[in-house]
Amino acid sequence: MAGIEPGYLLCVARLLPYKNVDVVIEAALELGQRLVVVGDGPDRARLELLARAGGESRRGSAAVTLVGRVDDPELRWLYHHAGLLVAASYEDYGLSPLEAAAFGRPAVVLRDGGYLDTVVESVTGTFFDAPHPHLVAAAIEEASRHAWDDGALSSHVETFATPRFVHRLREVVKAQRGLVGGASGVAGERNP
Repeated sequence: MAGIEPGYLLCVARLLPYKNVDVVIEAALELGQRLVVVGDGPDRARLELLARAGGESRRGSAAVTLVGRVDDPELRWLYHHAGLLVAASYEDYGLSPLEAAAFGRPAVVLRDGGYLDTVVESVTGTFFDAPHPHLVAAAIEEASRHAWDDGALSSHVETFATPRFVHRLREVVKAQRGLVGGASGVAGERNP
């Protein structure tokens, strides 16, 4: 993408207050690191002001770029050229760390919700315990010093791939059928 040099922090989120993108922006500014934010939403104007004001008041080469919505090829480019993904929201399912890992990029995420299912500490990412800029900044620094294994990142993503999902779903259904088929005296059930 024009004007974006590789090696930045990446945040992919709908721009809503509970996504805590402001916390990620403040952490990046605190560290003097470049940040690219993908997403749009009602909080965009406030986040742009925060990024602009923070960039002017802090020293360093920090620059925050809010790119809005992007198409799939642009998103793939952004994941591929990022240094780390950073996510500070409370999510039911942590999809963006899996997307980042598919491109060999580790994630720095909130230790909560769906991220607990999709990120493995020190294998695919680093956690922080609360959405506070200093905690996010410390986790970014920790992740930046870590030697990440591309093979481990890819292997982890494969555990969420469609063939693995289908195989596991079939195992669960087979086990459940065994429980139902093995039960005696259940109305409407026949034992084979």
